[in-house]
Amino acid sequence: MNLQDALRASQIFGGLTDRQRAHIADLVTIRRFDAGTVILQQGTSAVALYLLLDGQVRVTRAPEDGGQAVSLGTLGPGDVFGEMAVLDEDTRSSTVTALETTRCALLPRWELIQELRRQPDVAIELLRIFARRIRILDERLATLSSGASTPSGAG
Repeated sequence: MNLQDALRASQIFGGLTDRQRAHIADLVTIRRFDAGTVILQQGTSAVALYLLLDGQVRVTRAPEDGGQAVSLGTLGPGDVFGEMAVLDEDTRSSTVTALETTRCALLPRWELIQELRRQPDVAIELLRIFARRIRILDERLATLSSGASTPSGAG
């Protein structure tokens, strides 16, 4: 997928005008990652938001106590990752690994912050994405909680 198509397909940038997307395109750097490459490592500093152009990545998170990493899902072309740590200036909350040859457009933190100030629509889309992710997590927690409260071996 070319950069303009990926920007158009992405939740965050899809609602912008062609001119606004062209401006974003001027700010990004394209990087290629081989299959198996760790693109983002949980616990590291954030410098950019990533927009997937081609390929597929797996998102995983390891518990802080050092247990087994859990898969949070896979992402494909048009999806964005790495935005949370860029915005809250904290460390990466998960690890993202290329499942196949993958190309990403990297939008540096500073440029993203400037765009959020210039383009409130981008901020609104980020808020929608965060709200959707929170809903999914709430649903997963409710499912886990209801399963945990079911008595085992009763009877």
